[in-house]
Amino acid sequence: LTNGIEHVTGLSASWGNVNASGINGVSSAELQTLVNGDNVVTVGWNGHARSIVGYDAITGAYDIRNPYDTNHSSLTHADLINNGASIAWSNS
Repeated sequence: LTNGIEHVTGLSASWGNVNASGINGVSSAELQTLVNGDNVVTVGWNGHARSIVGYDAITGAYDIRNPYDTNHSSLTHADLINNGASIAWSNS
């Protein structure tokens, strides 16, 4: 996940697993900060990367875009945990 951000943007990137806490953990609050900040954010599960382009505070869902087709998603942090997702973000 970090390679894509680094190659496309030229920015360094970090990664973490979607969960509440722990080593390399990305909580819902941390993910919201990344998505609402000035960061490029990607999410991956099942060997496929997607981009997170927004967050809806009313529904608690992240707007996730699939670069390979029009099968986009609107998933909560809990949904991402259930998918075993990992997150990467630009360090800017």
